[in-house]
Amino acid sequence: MNTSIKGTKRSGVLDLPEVEAWNEAVDGAELLDGLRALIGGHVVLPLWVAETLALWTVHTYAFQLRSVTTYVGVVSPEKRCGKTTLLTLLSKLANRALVAANISPPAMFRVIEK
Repeated sequence: MNTSIKGTKRSGVLDLPEVEAWNEAVDGAELLDGLRALIGGHVVLPLWVAETLALWTVHTYAFQLRSVTTYVGVVSPEKRCGKTTLLTLLSKLANRALVAANISPPAMFRVIEK
């Protein structure tokens, strides 16, 4: 099984960069519209998926305020359809993104716990 996780690991701790808070007020609608346009400009997606991913991206910056969160799984029956492009884009937009490919459920659990 080929398992890969992108991120730096040192002494059992994932070393993911922290994000500094923005020093000005943010227009939420403008932010979500911009994210939707950016995502939709790089990959072709089914109806409402770009909007969903824009909301999920913002959620990654505030998920610690909730007791429940969600993960994104990108799958397709077609090869070369843009999955890697989408994951690369989301890894640049999301807070402390960790991209995993072909990861086993136990390995995913250990990553989440860290």
